Amino acid sequence: MKLKQIYLFIVLFYVSNVSCRRMVNTIPALFASYSLVPGLKKSLPHSEQMPFSEHEANVYLTRALEQCNNDHYIFVKVPGLRVTDFQNFSAWTNLRNRLVKASTIFAMPNVLDGRGVSMTRHNDEYEIIKWEALESTLENYCDVMKYNIKHMNPEEFPKYQGTRKILLKVEVFNFLEYEEVEDNRIEFLQQIDELIRDLCRRFPTPKFSILLAGTTSTEVKYDEIADRDEVIEFHEVPDDPKVLSVAMREKVRKSKRVIFPDITVFDKSRYFEYDRSQFHERPSFNDLKENQWVKDMGKGEDDLIDDTWLEKKTKKIVKDEKLYKFGENEEFVSVFANKQFVRDNSLLLASATLLFVVFVSFDILRGAFLAIKRILNSSDVKPKPSKKSVKVE
Repeated sequence: MKLKQIYLFIVLFYVSNVSCRRMVNTIPALFASYSLVPGLKKSLPHSEQMPFSEHEANVYLTRALEQCNNDHYIFVKVPGLRVTDFQNFSAWTNLRNRLVKASTIFAMPNVLDGRGVSMTRHNDEYEIIKWEALESTLENYCDVMKYNIKHMNPEEFPKYQGTRKILLKVEVFNFLEYEEVEDNRIEFLQQIDELIRDLCRRFPTPKFSILLAGTTSTEVKYDEIADRDEVIEFHEVPDDPKVLSVAMREKVRKSKRVIFPDITVFDKSRYFEYDRSQFHERPSFNDLKENQWVKDMGKGEDDLIDDTWLEKKTKKIVKDEKLYKFGENEEFVSVFANKQFVRDNSLLLASATLLFVVFVSFDILRGAFLAIKRILNSSDVKPKPSKKSVKVE
């Protein structure tokens, strides 16, 4: 009897363990840049339809922000946001218009929570997307001016017509964490979309990046988001998205692996890298160069490996001295090259220089005086007559 109980316990433990492994916690994240982020798509380790680890998501977001190729940046933190919320296209009218004009889109429908499956995460301070680290990246590399947009009020950000880069940190109410009624969720998503529209209108230029992501993870089945056979490849996408098959439409209609698939998956131009602000319209596929194909378009195994984008940049980044960490600026620069330092300490430097000249001059004169004295003394001394020995006979 005891053996049967032990056996039953082992079986139940194994089944529960397997079921737990198949459940994961994820958040959606969406990054869009008006200017092209060269090499971002090619460097991704896998398709965007596959889940990203917490480390992967933060590394590639950091690399994208390090480029400083936009004038303004918007961080939107949405507690309770789910990947299914992006299926309501009508709630994201303004955001989708911005995505169409963006040269680079990095969609991560599922970013895995590094802690795995656990209990409810409401009011949890743990961050899957490392917002503070990304802010520090923009501060160190781009010297941005930060504004906190609280209470979803666009008036927190004044109309700005300067030249300094800007970072807007938008904190959204945690309404979506507790609301399950779809109509109410759509209405709140529309408010977020309108807030993004109002903030973008205050920018003097259209060159900006936006990062929108959830902050509280939700539980999903790992098999639903990690099956490589379910990835939609380039050759499966028709040249005209209007002729999508019924089976393909049903496949993505309620999929948890894509964000705005009509833009990120079924627009074939997204498989190429080019700056859309220069073309003003989508160029013909035949006009694009061979090296503009993204990684998913590789023809062989060698084409799937492109780590050059992750190499250390040779471009010199200029920033204020106050932003340097201790020992970060390793290049030696003489303090006398600092005009402000020389101007502030001119009296001290002049006194030190005069004192040095006096000491050197005194030493030279002293040496010359001793040399002349030695010469004069040697000329005044008469030679003594030599004593000859007298021989006595």
